[in-house]
Amino acid sequence: MGMGRSAVAVDVGKVETPPSLALRMVEKLFGGGSPPVGSRVLDAGCGRGVFVEALLSYLGGRGGALPEVVCVEKDGGLAEVARRRFGGVARVVVGDFLLTRAEELGGPLRLRDQQPAVCVV
Repeated sequence: MGMGRSAVAVDVGKVETPPSLALRMVEKLFGGGSPPVGSRVLDAGCGRGVFVEALLSYLGGRGGALPEVVCVEKDGGLAEVARRRFGGVARVVVGDFLLTRAEELGGPLRLRDQQPAVCVV
């Protein structure tokens, strides 16, 4: 298949975060410690759930409590993969995170400085 328009358009914007970088992001998010009690984490554009996997790996080494995790993915197929992998620990929503209503996310998400118990990625 050549590099026609349809071949390019299908993969535009789909770049999976390397697992090592996702783990570094989680470490940075929580400053090397445990998530505050009552934390919520938004994984916007979650793909197949690399960030959630890194979060679980990070917490597994520390014994910290799992924050509420909300994953939003525009691609229904990728969202289904994330739901199958992490549906027991994360709410997976199909949609554009910029257009998703707060109710679909389980309530409003706030930046850390607005409400310390909430983390947004």
